[in-house]
Amino acid sequence: MITRKKFSWLALLMVAIFALAACGNKKEEEKSSTDKVEMVDYKAKNGTISIPKNPKRVVITADSFAGYALQLGIKPVGLSSFALSNKYFGDRIEGIEDIGAEESPEKIMSLKPDLIITFAQSENLDKLEKIAPTVAILPKEKSFKEEMTEFGTIFNKEAEAAQWISEWDKKVAKYKPQVQKAVGDQTVAILGVGDKEAYAYGNNFGRGGEIIYGEFDLEMPKLVKKQTPKGTGYASFSIEKLPDFAGDYLFVESGGDTYSKTKETGLWKSLPAVKNKKVFEIDSTDAFFSDPISLDQQIEEIVGNLTK
Repeated sequence: MITRKKFSWLALLMVAIFALAACGNKKEEEKSSTDKVEMVDYKAKNGTISIPKNPKRVVITADSFAGYALQLGIKPVGLSSFALSNKYFGDRIEGIEDIGAEESPEKIMSLKPDLIITFAQSENLDKLEKIAPTVAILPKEKSFKEEMTEFGTIFNKEAEAAQWISEWDKKVAKYKPQVQKAVGDQTVAILGVGDKEAYAYGNNFGRGGEIIYGEFDLEMPKLVKKQTPKGTGYASFSIEKLPDFAGDYLFVESGGDTYSKTKETGLWKSLPAVKNKKVFEIDSTDAFFSDPISLDQQIEEIVGNLTK
């Protein structure tokens, strides 16, 4: 038999239990609210995408953009094999998962990304978009400074992006007079040598072109300028026409049997730059990249070669 006194104690106990339960629910709601990821809209080539304001697990399949993230302090959880082969990244890429030469959706999914960055031309774009918010970017559409600003927006690192651009401009202002004084009105060509064709690169196709032509305003050989629209992209030509495309200074992609054989030909040895020992070899893989980390090291190499 429950007395009135026992009933009062029981009622108080039930009230206390409900109060504790309500408090616990409130804390869970607060925790849930705290853990909620803040999203922002970003206009990419594949439309306006809702992306994490501060992404934690980024996968970058677009090789040439990896260095932008790394420079801004964002360490991707996954990068392509080609991006990971860039010597300029050094120990910044330690522990990053290799997603292979192809952007395997299965491999990328296993990394549980909260943001994916890929090329707009990616054949797997639809599949990647189903895994996580995916930003598609068109390569070479913007200058490297414009790209740095864009990545500052993507990663909520606008101040850091602006700081790098400022430091870069100071570096260029320091080196440009030295380089222009050393080179004068002589021409500089950036070449790649294939089996039957050779290539001359312009001011936005890596291989140091952004620095040599874009920042230092050095002269291209006339034929290179004519055949690369506004100095951009690249021009291909037959090996026999090397003298027409070669400059007073040559930066040449090294590696491979073709280049080794070409160096032994009379045609190559007849080039003024070869005779004057103004030929500088660049690694075809590392020279491909024109991101902030790569550029910071390439500029030192280029200045060293042109002013020695």
